[in-house]
Amino acid sequence: MEVSLPRRFVAASGVSAGLMTAAGVGLLVMAGLGMWVALSRDTGPIALQLMTTVPLLGALPLLGLGIGRRDAVREVVVEEAGVTVVRRSGAKVILWKDIAWNQEGVHPVTSAPRSVLFDAEGRMLAAIPANLQGFEEFTRILNRRVKRQADDAAERVRRGKLLRQGWLLLG
Repeated sequence: MEVSLPRRFVAASGVSAGLMTAAGVGLLVMAGLGMWVALSRDTGPIALQLMTTVPLLGALPLLGLGIGRRDAVREVVVEEAGVTVVRRSGAKVILWKDIAWNQEGVHPVTSAPRSVLFDAEGRMLAAIPANLQGFEEFTRILNRRVKRQADDAAERVRRGKLLRQGWLLLG
């Protein structure tokens, strides 16, 4: 069953990048104040950990995610010519002939599902998060269009990626 194009997939709103970054900075300030209190007063090791390490462990992922989401995907448009990925910084058009492989997986930090597009040399073209409304339909359309291409670029890219991961594990 062929889908009529263009198809537009809009990202669902979630926690804003600014709020995550502000919470991370707040926890960093809290860890700094905790360190000051720990140095100026006699505290035990448990209190020291609760005042410094615990806020820091919360701050780092929040800062990383907040900074990473500043330029998050807002919309994806699938057209006859290719895929347009719209971010705050602008739109990027990826032609179908440039997409060699669609790797479906999860984000390494959040474990949220995502779709990563690679070119024939194995370079990442775009990472599309699952917060798109209709993400399953998007991946179906994408996989169908990529498989339609006659060459074996997807297998070469996948094999090269696995080989590099293997060398990293051995090294």
